[in-house]
Amino acid sequence: MDCKEPRRRSSAVAGISMTFAFYLVPGFGQPVHDHSKMAGHDMEAMSSMDHGMQMNEAGMYLMNMASGTGMNPQSWPMPMLASKAGSWNLMFMGQAYLIDTQQSGPRGGDKLYAPNWFMGAAEHAVGKGSFMFQTMLSLDPATITNRSYPMLFQTGETAYGKPLIDAQHPHDFLMTIGVHYAYPVAKDTMLQLYYAPVGDPFATQFTGIALPVKEKALQQAILEAVDALIADGTYRTLLAKWKLNDNGLEKATINAGQ
Repeated sequence: MDCKEPRRRSSAVAGISMTFAFYLVPGFGQPVHDHSKMAGHDMEAMSSMDHGMQMNEAGMYLMNMASGTGMNPQSWPMPMLASKAGSWNLMFMGQAYLIDTQQSGPRGGDKLYAPNWFMGAAEHAVGKGSFMFQTMLSLDPATITNRSYPMLFQTGETAYGKPLIDAQHPHDFLMTIGVHYAYPVAKDTMLQLYYAPVGDPFATQFTGIALPVKEKALQQAILEAVDALIADGTYRTLLAKWKLNDNGLEKATINAGQ
């Protein structure tokens, strides 16, 4: 096939990249929250946390929330800064980067920008249950010009009514604001209510393992291996360990996302 488009160099995404992260909040100075020491919401592990925070099981569950109704992995040391204000438990975390991107090739782009986000939460126990107010903000509208920044091969999204090709959109100033309520109804079972006038939409996203198209035997072998894990219960055991019961599949498939 005759193609007159200039050949893209393999270094299309190479270049200068400088990244700085900082956390600046006066009045907060507690160590990070290490979830790896509290797998399964073990109450002894909860009470031994060095936050100076006393929370019931529902409160610990809520403090493990990410944005919207997403959960952070318990094995991840969450870099939160925590404190107390009377009977309220407070949490803050955030990231800010200064990035200079230099991309070569006909689809590349150059830009100096500063993506960032900040999240705050306040939790309060009510009997065995707990409420948590949560918000996420970003200064991206002020620190990222032209409503996008270059990112080669990033496609499939729209922003401000236009499709994004080789670009990513910035965060909104008000990313999330909402209130959670959690109550333990049984062992390993938590009732959760969530209301957010501004928050994350519910969506389905297909994920999988990328394999060469021509490797049919390898594809089939991995398919059968995953199905075996599902059949003997290992798959569900792993999902339950990391509180991902609702994310499971009944069987492995190939190209089911098409």
